[in-house]
Amino acid sequence: ESLITQIKELLKDQVEEVAGILSSAVKDIHELTFELSSLTLETLGLGAAIIEWVEHKIKPQCGLVVDVVDKHDRGRIGHLQSVIMFRNVRELLTNVLKHAQADKATVLLEQEEGAIRVTVNDNGIGFNPEHMQRNVSPNGGLGLFSIEERLSDFDGSLVIESRAHYGTKIVMTAPHSETTEGVTR
Repeated sequence: ESLITQIKELLKDQVEEVAGILSSAVKDIHELTFELSSLTLETLGLGAAIIEWVEHKIKPQCGLVVDVVDKHDRGRIGHLQSVIMFRNVRELLTNVLKHAQADKATVLLEQEEGAIRVTVNDNGIGFNPEHMQRNVSPNGGLGLFSIEERLSDFDGSLVIESRAHYGTKIVMTAPHSETTEGVTR
């Protein structure tokens, strides 16, 4: 019986070591992903980074055509806002792909007085925004609530227009100034 106990302890230690290695690897991947998206945004700008992401991640998954229209002034938006908006657009388009049953979506980047406005439209099945899930989804994401929280960190806003069978329009607005340098979610 002591041999069985020794084996159990040895296996437990090995499992804990592997779990630690995996946890570290996941953290490294998240950091690398953030650095790569930051590099792409710095080099190409928000609109071009969204187009590149759509070409590599959305287009290969048949059925959804995404048009990206970039009318914003690249030099006016801060790096943090670019990163947050890029992340939010990725999350919104992923939601469209998974849930909206849409075949077309549009991402529109526009200049406003002192701000950037990003609109994501789809022609999908829509939903009732009042019943929007305000907590963690089954796959672990925080969805629209997470997007709203990230925007509120730098006085941005989120407006959702949707109803059944008429698609969804989500408008995100963020000021140009980087008032929350270093804040990430």
